[in-house]
Amino acid sequence: MASAAESRPLVRIRSRAAVRRSFTRRALVYAGLSCYGLIAAFPLYWLFKSSLTIGLDLIAATPSLLPRAVDFSNYQRVFSVGLIADFFVNSIKVSLSATVFTILIASLAAYALTRFRFRGRTLIQQSVLLAYMFPGILLAVPLTLFYSQVGLINSHPGLVLAYVAFGLPFALW
Repeated sequence: MASAAESRPLVRIRSRAAVRRSFTRRALVYAGLSCYGLIAAFPLYWLFKSSLTIGLDLIAATPSLLPRAVDFSNYQRVFSVGLIADFFVNSIKVSLSATVFTILIASLAAYALTRFRFRGRTLIQQSVLLAYMFPGILLAVPLTLFYSQVGLINSHPGLVLAYVAFGLPFALW
């Protein structure tokens, strides 16, 4: 004959009150996260809505959540008058090349630091951790002096080099 302990199911059955509390708690968490998401996304919505409105609607006494008339002339003016297309292409080139170089260097260095035993390995790891402690603005003056001597000021390679130098400790660790 089976004992009482053996006849009990292994799965713990929760009471209805516990299930209701869990559902209520989960619903409150999702409601709070939804409110936070709406609050965080509202400035982006307002920015986009403002870009599609006419100038007089922007300074109206009572702002509306929806634009009265959708107008794309602001975008046409930005792309025809300004050099924003060139700026956008330059940003894409610099950010992609900095990302590729950072990932390439960091992956090779991280592999070497984790897989191989060599003299100075702990010193390199500690110096990478030390790089986290210093704010990036401390490198502004020395980097500017170095760039002026080498001729990298106002150039894409200089900007890529700076991005790689700032991003490498974060990608390496």
